[in-house]
Amino acid sequence: MGDGILSKFESFRRAILPNQTPTRKKLDPPVAPSSPPPKDSLSLSASSKVPRAMTSALTPKLSDIGKAVAPYVATPARPGNNVQLYVNGSQAYPEIEKQIMSAKKRIDMEFFTFHDDEGGAKIANELIAKAKSGVEVNLLVDLVSNIGNRELLEKMENAGIRVKRFANGHDNPILSPDNITDHRKILLVDGQAGMTGGMNIGTRYEKYWHDFMVKEQGPALADMYNRFKTNWELSGGEALRPVSVNTKPQGTQTVQVAVTSPTEREIADSMLAATRAAKNYIMINSPYFLDKDLVEELKKAAQRKVDVKVVIPTVGDNSTVDKMNKYVTNDLLAAGVKVFLYDTQNPNFEGHDHVTDNFNHGKVMTVDGVWSAIGTANADTRSMVKNQEINLNVDSKQFAKDIEDRIFNNDILTRAKPAKATEVSTWETPLKEALDFLSPLF
Repeated sequence: MGDGILSKFESFRRAILPNQTPTRKKLDPPVAPSSPPPKDSLSLSASSKVPRAMTSALTPKLSDIGKAVAPYVATPARPGNNVQLYVNGSQAYPEIEKQIMSAKKRIDMEFFTFHDDEGGAKIANELIAKAKSGVEVNLLVDLVSNIGNRELLEKMENAGIRVKRFANGHDNPILSPDNITDHRKILLVDGQAGMTGGMNIGTRYEKYWHDFMVKEQGPALADMYNRFKTNWELSGGEALRPVSVNTKPQGTQTVQVAVTSPTEREIADSMLAATRAAKNYIMINSPYFLDKDLVEELKKAAQRKVDVKVVIPTVGDNSTVDKMNKYVTNDLLAAGVKVFLYDTQNPNFEGHDHVTDNFNHGKVMTVDGVWSAIGTANADTRSMVKNQEINLNVDSKQFAKDIEDRIFNNDILTRAKPAKATEVSTWETPLKEALDFLSPLF
């Protein structure tokens, strides 16, 4: 099955699940802010845990937004982190390669897609070189989304890299009733640093798409390792040797690692809680803006005079999703939300091609200049309740300013234009209602 066909399948799967409303509890805090990691968050080694003395000495001083969000994430808000932002592949890919080439003992990777193209082959060859030099390399990818990349994955396996495919315990995940995708993107190196964000491995992310990654160093790195270990073992991966994670303070930012999994809705609850607590402004960027709970909360925020800005791409990866984005845009505009359309046209090419477009694939939210969320989760219901996702909730004025200056202010000033309400055709509203009705079947 070719990559193009798989891309269309995933787009269709996303389109038919845009507004599924699960039995999501209405923000009843699942745990106290200081609770330990959930039972499925497996410890790696004694040295991978954040020392109790350090956490007590570094009690986080959370913002009002951080205080509102913290109870909905099982792992505590950990102070003492250094989170660095990378905008577009021109910044992120050199850092990804630097991290890989710096590895001396172990590389752990979990990526939704590892494309068999020029960019993917380059990273694969770097991983192979590391494996041949004696570095342990573990790679976890989503099974369905990498069927067309089998040859490259087998090349890595034959070179000594341990490759596992996430299928959520099913022989045929496409036909499984839960239909869960591992949409996470995680790179972990030697217990010293971790990276996550919207970028998969491949040429489109390195050269063309508009996307973001972050590098985490500090106490919250242990939580990223625990999340990788859980999915690795769920996918039948061999037991991982203990890794000593550097949890010493590296900076001044407070971080909570939030996830979506079959039993956890931390990312959705974080975004909803932050939206409800916002007093001044909300900025949010996502290629798919289809989760109706989040849409409703953003509308309520705008109606209480919070300045809400939403950035979505002018052209997406699927015409059905584009139509749904248009429907939601009208809904948001009517409530006073400011919607901006990011120009995806690549000036070096004529027309639109999904690979070479400057597709806006980033997933980021920032609130009141104090709190931000960045990672793998789109603002659609699959990312909120179905997929395996990971976000970093960062409580930091410095990081929020970086997000605002380098992403939102830059994009809105240079590549995004205010959206206008558009006429929705007579069949699009029935289509939306039909998809709402059918979505629980998929």
